[in-house]
Amino acid sequence: MGAETLWISRIFTGLFWVLGGLALYRLLCRALSPPAALVSVAFFLFLPFSIIASRAFQPDPLMVVWFVFAISAAYRWAEQRSWRSAWQLAVFGALALLTKVVIVYLLALMMVFLVFKVVGFRLALKDRQVWLIALVILLPAYLYYVVIIPGGGGYIQNWVLALAPQILTVDFYLKLYTRLTTLIPLPFFILSFIGLYLSRSTLRAILFGLWVGYMLYILSVPHQITTHDYYHLQLIPLVALSIAPLSHWVYQNYLSDKRLYRFTSALILLVVVAFGARAARGQLLAADYHDAPAFWEYIGAQLPQNGKTIALTQQYGYPLTYYGWKRVSLWPVSQELNLSALRGVERQEFESFFAAKISGFSFFLVTSFSQLERQPTLQETLSDNFPIYSQGDGYIIFDLRTLLDDPQ
Repeated sequence: MGAETLWISRIFTGLFWVLGGLALYRLLCRALSPPAALVSVAFFLFLPFSIIASRAFQPDPLMVVWFVFAISAAYRWAEQRSWRSAWQLAVFGALALLTKVVIVYLLALMMVFLVFKVVGFRLALKDRQVWLIALVILLPAYLYYVVIIPGGGGYIQNWVLALAPQILTVDFYLKLYTRLTTLIPLPFFILSFIGLYLSRSTLRAILFGLWVGYMLYILSVPHQITTHDYYHLQLIPLVALSIAPLSHWVYQNYLSDKRLYRFTSALILLVVVAFGARAARGQLLAADYHDAPAFWEYIGAQLPQNGKTIALTQQYGYPLTYYGWKRVSLWPVSQELNLSALRGVERQEFESFFAAKISGFSFFLVTSFSQLERQPTLQETLSDNFPIYSQGDGYIIFDLRTLLDDPQ
């Protein structure tokens, strides 16, 4: 049942991603030319990072798709200034922001640059379409994230303000560079900035707004940007859009002959598809999860029923919950303990911290032994003070109800 659900979710995510590619193609055909659109769509669909992202059932890929639709609608609105295009922009922008609020940086700066270019600052304050777009985009996200599930202030405090000092360190920029060039090869960034220089009119305003918004975005969430790949998904359509003006320029100046254009286009598409598919397939085959369902079902069956369990386990305990039908409380992994230090929280003495964390629990499950090795004090405390309730391949359960006799 779990495998079937996973495949269904991948089909839906992949379908939405392809629809995003179609929206990107239509936008660039309107703004530039079909050849330029074809190159950008090939990048959007067959970048290895894109292929892997389009298989992940998370809100982020859907956010990116709505975002691409919003960019396309923004271009139409700037060219037509019709109420229909204004409503389309507002609805798609609202869907993107509601799906995941971090897209607000790119959406907001894109609209600022576009409105200044199309309407102007003074007239924008009186423009009813501008007010409609702003209100429709912001209102659903405000109602959901502030009114229905309040807690945005806590997120801003813990993830933005508390971690902001990281952007003043050299280490942050080194990690950021490594992360970015691992996901998207460096030459594409160079081609993007050349394309940004070659862009004109409405498309230039959109691209400048998006890049400024992205820069503000990476400075606002410095920890996630350097540790989580999917926080960079916005880059895929951003780079795809930015290389389009360069592709259009090459086509106009060097590939105006139809036969040469067809041959070159076919060759480029073949190389892009073959490279992207092979690279993504290699990454996917590098990790084998076929045994995961049976393993977590087994772990779930081993957990005792007569007491609560705290666990040092993988992926926030979700595989155990999904396959093993057992929900456990979590002992923090080493990265989370380091985050507390980055936020300026004074670390407690381990003894008091440990006592507070295990209070009310009868058992301590360990399935992530690499994490246990990174916390030697925890490993020593468990081994020296508590008997083993159960142990097997890939897991160990300590009995917190009983203290071992003091060897002294």
